[in-house]
Amino acid sequence: MSEHAQSLSSRRQRMRGARRQSQRPRRRWVFALIALLVVCAVIASSVWFVVHRNASSVSGDAPRSVLASVEVSGRVGATPTVKLSEPLQIVSTKHAIISQGEGRAITAGSPVLLSVTVFDARTGELLSPNGRPRLVVGRADNDSLGADLAREVTGRSEGSRLLIARPLSSAPASDVPTTPTTRLNTGEVVVIDILPTLASGQASAQVNGSGPLEVTMRDEGPVITHGDQLPSGPTVQPLLTGSGGQVRADDDIVVQYFVSGWSDGIERESTWRTGVPERVRLSELMPGLRPLLIDQKVGSRLAITLPPDQATGDDTLCIIIDILATAPAS
Repeated sequence: MSEHAQSLSSRRQRMRGARRQSQRPRRRWVFALIALLVVCAVIASSVWFVVHRNASSVSGDAPRSVLASVEVSGRVGATPTVKLSEPLQIVSTKHAIISQGEGRAITAGSPVLLSVTVFDARTGELLSPNGRPRLVVGRADNDSLGADLAREVTGRSEGSRLLIARPLSSAPASDVPTTPTTRLNTGEVVVIDILPTLASGQASAQVNGSGPLEVTMRDEGPVITHGDQLPSGPTVQPLLTGSGGQVRADDDIVVQYFVSGWSDGIERESTWRTGVPERVRLSELMPGLRPLLIDQKVGSRLAITLPPDQATGDDTLCIIIDILATAPAS
């Protein structure tokens, strides 16, 4: 090959090498652009999945809470009614606040009054004895309420209604014979009303001058003053008028009360010292007091005087009593 031909061939090879070198950066940019597009596609698909899942949850496509199948009606303090849209299959305890009260906040160890009503989680059947709620009186601690109930109500306010669905054993104990009436529970629905521990009624328009007693309420309890005119018989002054159910002759009642003598004004008994209400049997009260409380409404505060022959026999008594709840006689 001539020297000229060799030079021409060498020049062509150099030009092809230069072109290949100039194409390499361009290819790297192309590859980088493709990789960037792939990353953007992955991010976009992830965002779409999250947004779609959240939208599905909001629109109700996600599984509903078991409590969504429970409808509770009735006012706080009265026996609630529960309606189930379907039998509940409860695998863990669920909680909800049906209504938030505006009363005193329940703190650890503070006085508490609860109305607890239990229903079958399959049928909504009321399971509470006598068809009425169970009243729990005490303090918000493990000793009075047990750990679970104390935890449920601590931090809530009086006037609140709570809803709980909790699982139970699905079969009877092995030593209990199975019969056609054996109830196999999947769980129970519990409605807890946190009731006021002091009367919550409306102030009576006839408080001042409507009776022999003048009553001033303080944190530590009532302060009673009166004139010199001794009542000739029992008297009742409504200080607060409640809107709850009426006291029946065969009821137990939950009350706050204060008792002092007319002559000396000395306190004889009082629940206000601790703030914890007391459950008493109506049939076991002083003879003159029982008929004065029958038909009174829950939530009322009454100022009462009882002559000696209808009380303890030594002096006319001055009584302030808050009617907080009623229950069938225990």
